Amino acid sequence: MKRAVILHGTDGSPTVNWFPWLEQQLEARGYEVWVPQLPNAHMPSTRRYTKFLLDSGWDFQDNLLIGHSSGAVEILHLLPALPEKVSVRAAVLAGVFTIDQADDPKWVRVRQLFEQQLGGMFEEPLELEKVKAKAEHFLFVHGDNDPYCDPDRARALAQKLGGEYVEISNGQHFSAGIDPTYTKFPKLMELVEPQLL
Repeated sequence: MKRAVILHGTDGSPTVNWFPWLEQQLEARGYEVWVPQLPNAHMPSTRRYTKFLLDSGWDFQDNLLIGHSSGAVEILHLLPALPEKVSVRAAVLAGVFTIDQADDPKWVRVRQLFEQQLGGMFEEPLELEKVKAKAEHFLFVHGDNDPYCDPDRARALAQKLGGEYVEISNGQHFSAGIDPTYTKFPKLMELVEPQLL
C-alpha cells in the first residue's frame, strides 16, 4: 500500500489551506493518506511532534512526506528519529525555515515569532547527514516572496541535502489566509507527481 503523510504548519489543522485537496488528489492515485492534527500546534515543538508521530503506529516505510512551514521543519527532525531500517521515498518541504533566519536583521518579524512561538522547532539540532540518509529524494518548494521564510536559506538547505529546489513566483507562504487560491495547490501536485510511482 502506498502511503503519504501531510503535516500542517503553526496554528494549522488538517482542514485548512490545500491539505484536504491534496489528500483527495493522493487518494485518487491509490494512496493511503494521513493528515494528523499535530498536538498544541499554536506552540509547535519538534520533540512533541516527533513523539506523537512515532507513537501513532503509522508505518512510515517508503512514505511520501509533505510538510508545510513548521510541518516541513518537523519532517527534518522526524527523519533521523525513524527506526533504523525505515526510510521514506520522498520528503516535500513547502515554505520551510531555518533557525539561523532568526538572527538576520532583515527578518525581525520572524525573530519575534521564534521568541514567542517557534523556539520549540529547534530544541534539537538538525543532523543533516542523518536527515539525508533517510529519504531517497528531497523537494523544496518556496515562494519567491514568502513573508515568513527566507528563500535563500531554503535554497541553501536544499543544496546541503542534495535536494531539488523550486521557487514559485508570487507564491508567498502557500497559505489561504494570505492568498485564498491556496485551498488548492496544482503546481505542488505537478511537482510531486514523479514521486508517485
